[in-house]
Amino acid sequence: MNHPSRIRTALAVAAASALFTTIVSAEKLDLSRVTPVPANEQVPAQDFFRPLLLQEPRLNQAGTHIAAIVTAGEDKHQLLV
Repeated sequence: MNHPSRIRTALAVAAASALFTTIVSAEKLDLSRVTPVPANEQVPAQDFFRPLLLQEPRLNQAGTHIAAIVTAGEDKHQLLV
């Protein structure tokens, strides 16, 4: 019998359910917050699931400019240069 894989599976299921319970039980999921969490506070679980601010950032060869795709609302994206 392969007990280590069963234990790993059980631990993964337990961790996923704990994370789901934490996210669901939160009073309000503030996914629009962009300010960092203070150093003396715990990072909320929902911070790991928020949308990316910059998608596909690129630096030019000279290293003087950056370009990225920015989410500007639901189903709306803009190019930032």
